[in-house]
Amino acid sequence: MMYRIAHSLVDVTTTYLIPISSAQGHGTCYLVPFARTDSYQKSFFPDTIMIWNRLPRTIVSCSSVNSFKEEVQSISLK
Repeated sequence: MMYRIAHSLVDVTTTYLIPISSAQGHGTCYLVPFARTDSYQKSFFPDTIMIWNRLPRTIVSCSSVNSFKEEVQSISLK
């Protein structure tokens, strides 16, 4: 879903997606929203943005959802 949101393939409010520049990341990193509680920290946007920001540039820039899925399955997200 994050791939679809970042590539404007779905119509979702993107108020939580604040682009940031990261010296060691790829060109589409986002600011992780502040989470006061653990339950919010583990919700979609904060948790997913942390994972998204750690992905390699080659995966984030895949040309399709299917190629993105294949690439993500080939790496460890831990």
